[in-house]
Amino acid sequence: MSDLESQHAKPSLSELITGKKGILIDQPRARSIALFAFKTAVVLDHLMRDREPFFDGAARHEFRKSLTIPAGVGVFIAASALSGRGEANTLYFESNLPAPRFFHAYVLTYSIEHVVVQVAACKSFGVSAAKVQNQFAVPLWPEVPADFVWPAARIISTTEAFDEFSDRWNTITMTL
Repeated sequence: MSDLESQHAKPSLSELITGKKGILIDQPRARSIALFAFKTAVVLDHLMRDREPFFDGAARHEFRKSLTIPAGVGVFIAASALSGRGEANTLYFESNLPAPRFFHAYVLTYSIEHVVVQVAACKSFGVSAAKVQNQFAVPLWPEVPADFVWPAARIISTTEAFDEFSDRWNTITMTL
């Protein structure tokens, strides 16, 4: 995993973390950020000893072997004006849909200086779409918007805004 950090995370995130602007986020750079973000999500999820890990052993092994991010995982990025700090919030969501339908999600939101990354992983059956409000995030994975230049237009500028962004997965609109 140290190769992941030296070959993907550091080259892709360093300029963003330090606040440099006007950086083109193309698909290779977005993938590198998503790889690091997913690895971080897996590690923090695995530390939760009071529940089964959201990502099963097969998904973790496949990622370690081939750097394959599982289906159902989205990675988002936002800019932060809250420099000099880092935060991490996790959220687990389980719907109360009647069986056999279900929708489960694990969301990790963390900040490093001027960058906020959010990994949202979902497992579902009988749900055709799930939607959340988005004020700050730009999707990175599985596909970044063409010609996306860092930073995004809206910037997280208060701890309350960070918390709102982190908690946006508490209100999910599902289409059955």
